[in-house]
Amino acid sequence: SVRVAVAWVTYATSCSAGLHRLAATLRGAGIPLTVLGLHTPWRGWGQRLRAYHDHVASLPADTLVVVSDGEDVLLAPGCGAADLAERWMVLRGTTGGAVLLAAESALWPDEGLADEYNKPHVRGWTGGVPDRVWVGPGSPMRHLNAGTMMGRAEDVAALLRRIYQDDCADDQLSLTLAYLRPDVYWMSAGAGPANDDGQPTPEALRGGGLASSSTGSLAVVPHARPLLALDFETDLFVAMFNKTLADFTLDRTAGQLTFERTKGRPCILHQSGRKVENRILEELAREFGLKYDAKGIERARELAGGTKAG
Repeated sequence: SVRVAVAWVTYATSCSAGLHRLAATLRGAGIPLTVLGLHTPWRGWGQRLRAYHDHVASLPADTLVVVSDGEDVLLAPGCGAADLAERWMVLRGTTGGAVLLAAESALWPDEGLADEYNKPHVRGWTGGVPDRVWVGPGSPMRHLNAGTMMGRAEDVAALLRRIYQDDCADDQLSLTLAYLRPDVYWMSAGAGPANDDGQPTPEALRGGGLASSSTGSLAVVPHARPLLALDFETDLFVAMFNKTLADFTLDRTAGQLTFERTKGRPCILHQSGRKVENRILEELAREFGLKYDAKGIERARELAGGTKAG
């Protein structure tokens, strides 16, 4: 198993049952959680990005950091720090990106960007030759969701520094534009060695520093890769907008689940979108034997026209 420091950071201006549950599951997994923003006035999503940046930039560069929403995120009970690190390392090798974000079925906040998700884009360069790939894959989870991300502290801080505009800017739009119109790259030493399974080893995946992360223009260099990539196959994250229990197969004993549309077994669960008519995260928490909002589930069923919970 991979031994690397993993840290988790979230932002909340006040405590909530969901945030307390996240803290409890992370404590059980031995993953330290930092909560920023408590008891401070809310100014906007950009304010949260700035707070994330300042904290992550203070961590050792090689620390693997999960940055996530608070009350609507859950770590699957069967996952620990080593699972997160191993999955991130594999995805870093297969996607080419240093900072991974969840992908979701919905496109938000600008539906006018749909065409850009369907155009071929240059993902990176190998030996000076562009790798042209489709941004919109076959997976139904094809659009960026800003509720969860993971990467080395140095790379996460560089991404946040690059996309920050002001405290009122929409974080999901800022990250979406950075993904669709990439001009931020990280440096890799190339393909490097692989293990017996054909996967890149941690040494092969450990790139160098950022290529001019603070300047307005970046030179394209051999082996450059985009700083940001999406987890299309839900191997690490799942963003559960409009998803129901029927979309998942649960292994309650192992504390894991499979998203049937991709067959991915995500560790980090995020209910994006409205949480009035749909309380999928609470239902999953109940199935895993964790604390959950029974009244919220009952109310959602009533609003959806179902039978009242008994």
